[in-house]
Amino acid sequence: MRYASAIFAAAISCMVGVASAQAAVFDFSFGSASNPDEDGQYADGTFTTGAAAMDPGYFLITKLAFNDLFVLFGGQVLNDFPDSTTRGFSTAAFNPTTGAFINHTGGRTSNNIGNFSVISGDGVFIAIQGASFSTSNPFPWSLQGFVDGLPGQPFQFIGAPLIVQPQAPGPVIPEASTWVMMLLGVAGLGFIGYRASRRENAAVV
Repeated sequence: MRYASAIFAAAISCMVGVASAQAAVFDFSFGSASNPDEDGQYADGTFTTGAAAMDPGYFLITKLAFNDLFVLFGGQVLNDFPDSTTRGFSTAAFNPTTGAFINHTGGRTSNNIGNFSVISGDGVFIAIQGASFSTSNPFPWSLQGFVDGLPGQPFQFIGAPLIVQPQAPGPVIPEASTWVMMLLGVAGLGFIGYRASRRENAAVV
């Protein structure tokens, strides 16, 4: 019986592990189309977290994408980044309980997401200052960055603070190794039950 209990406990731990490893998606925004900053600018998008980071309560950021980046820049409007890709999230992490960001780039710890770049589908390259994603932004604006080749002309969002909201959790999809462990656990329970039924039948005879 103790073997059955051990196998059952192992199966339960696998299921719990699947739930804890589930990726989470968050919406972020700096203003909105209906509530932009004083210059009519706003930005929004999503980021995804995965495995637990080395900092307690934090989860590594695996992906970030802007959906809208409506910015008046040098007489042009930068907007529409649905196909954007990002670089620079090797150490960035997010705490869903406190809403804080952290990164350890270059061996230094900063309480923000860290500097990263956004590349649109048509090749526009924008460098985002990591302090924009912080609960203690030191700048008098909310989102700061610059277009590649023009670092002396930053764009900025004024009066549009960062807001982060979690999306509804999606279905949990276990990894292959987790499926194997769960199947082994179920098979083990079946085998234990089979052995027990044989012993009962033998006792009756």
